[in-house]
Amino acid sequence: RSEAEALFRAAWKKQSDNTDARYGLALVYFQRRSFAAADDLLSGTTASRERSLLCDIRLARAYMARKSEQYELSNRWLYQARQLGVGGREITMLEAWNHLSLNHEARAADGFLLAYRQSPTKEAAEGLTLSFTRAGRWRELDELALELNGPLTIYVRNAQAERMASRGLYLARYNLVPQRDPEPHNLDPPWLALGVG
Repeated sequence: RSEAEALFRAAWKKQSDNTDARYGLALVYFQRRSFAAADDLLSGTTASRERSLLCDIRLARAYMARKSEQYELSNRWLYQARQLGVGGREITMLEAWNHLSLNHEARAADGFLLAYRQSPTKEAAEGLTLSFTRAGRWRELDELALELNGPLTIYVRNAQAERMASRGLYLARYNLVPQRDPEPHNLDPPWLALGVG
């Protein structure tokens, strides 16, 4: 235990309605990554400063749950953070990645699309591309790339190139993304397959 923790704990024990002591103790727990203890201490609070810290705690718990591949738990923590009045792109993105990990492609796509429309980043473009391609929604993805432009165009083009390569359409892939292969190689002429030549 740190000296700060001991001081805040003593002050809080002396006067249980001492919000400064409770906040200080919760902050010590938060910095020590004792999120459950910090959360328990602040649950039910109405003070804006404590609610703000409680939101940070719940976001941290959501990230920790995602890191340990507990995607549904992560989304529950995100929901609780939203109940405290916090929203925004960070929560939308994390929730979308969780949905994608849970194979909820439609929900993931909705989140990534919202995030991309707010700010067209590479991360949002990657998530949007993955969620649409996993669901087999190629045509819709192409239309979105034309409509929204930005990094999404590059991710969609690369996904289409990979799709063509997986089908053996190497020349089409080369024409779509020529920078990937400086020149088509390892392509045998068709007469070799027939045993001619």
